[in-house]
Amino acid sequence: MPKWGIGLWLCVIALSRLSAQNTVDTTFIRQFTDRPQLTFEFAQRNQKINLVNPANEKQIVSYEPNNRINFITSFDYRWLSLSLGLFSLKGNDGLQKGTTNQFALRFSINSKRVWNSNFLQLYNGYYLSNPQVIPLWDPAQNIFPIRPDISTLTWFSNIYYCFSPASFSY
Repeated sequence: MPKWGIGLWLCVIALSRLSAQNTVDTTFIRQFTDRPQLTFEFAQRNQKINLVNPANEKQIVSYEPNNRINFITSFDYRWLSLSLGLFSLKGNDGLQKGTTNQFALRFSINSKRVWNSNFLQLYNGYYLSNPQVIPLWDPAQNIFPIRPDISTLTWFSNIYYCFSPASFSY
């Protein structure tokens, strides 16, 4: 083992010993922090529309949005959590797969007994991800068939009720 590997291993052991001396049991957290928190993250989402031929179930036409990775900012303060998708990153083949407009919003409202989480996502503009199913498609053109008229709306919402908040940990 190289010398730097032994040094790294000793640092990991020392840090684990220091963290083991923490006297606060972090398993049970019964309230949110009183300080607002702002975070930034990258999220990869996948959405796909599959159209199946009823006469031949092996023939499937698939449409996907061009945006794969989203840059999201989140604001959390006590019982409120709000996330907004600021922009999306296209892959290297962005021009070949067209443009997808996207909007994403998540918000949560939490109390000791009731938790509610909501998510809204809009996509507008899809490309045909398996163009080989079209007999007239020429792969030499290196351009995917684009459908800017396809749009989707995804809405997700849930609500939970806690019967015993004293024994529950966030």
